[in-house]
Amino acid sequence: DLKGSVDGEYFLDRLFLCNFMGIVFAKSLHFQFYVWYFHTIPYLAWRSSLPLFIKWGVVLGIEVIWSFVYPPRPISSLLLWVFHLIL
Repeated sequence: DLKGSVDGEYFLDRLFLCNFMGIVFAKSLHFQFYVWYFHTIPYLAWRSSLPLFIKWGVVLGIEVIWSFVYPPRPISSLLLWVFHLIL
């Protein structure tokens, strides 16, 4: 038993959250940025205290906006921002 040791879950939580915050507060987004955090979205949703159907809705909503809405429109940008805030 090591006192004061940091486990992997603690490390991942902070690392993924910092990366996610960088995306959320970025001035502009490009599809390349999605690659930086798409694999962390299900993990962050799983770690949240949201109901399961909200978690799935947020993950699906972010995926749909990034993958199927081109060119970006003001409404899609607003929805992406709302999904990020929910998460």
